[in-house]
Amino acid sequence: GGSSGKIYCCDIHRLPYADKQFGAVIASHVLEHVENPEKALAELQRVADEVYAITPKWWAPHTWTHPGHIWYRRANGRFVRIRG
Repeated sequence: GGSSGKIYCCDIHRLPYADKQFGAVIASHVLEHVENPEKALAELQRVADEVYAITPKWWAPHTWTHPGHIWYRRANGRFVRIRG
């Protein structure tokens, strides 16, 4: 499982874990930065029973001005490209 205390670095679009290996994962302020947020979210859903994805709110100024933000996630779950 994921409780070994080790830190791993991998591509969120191609996670090196088995299907449903984790009970839950938390992606806090990650999806707005990745190349393909839909694919990343699908990978998280593949490796975990539950996925908690936290993204910036539309009304937060940093949502639109942060240079690392590529995507904005609408209330319906769809991602809209901001830049890049």
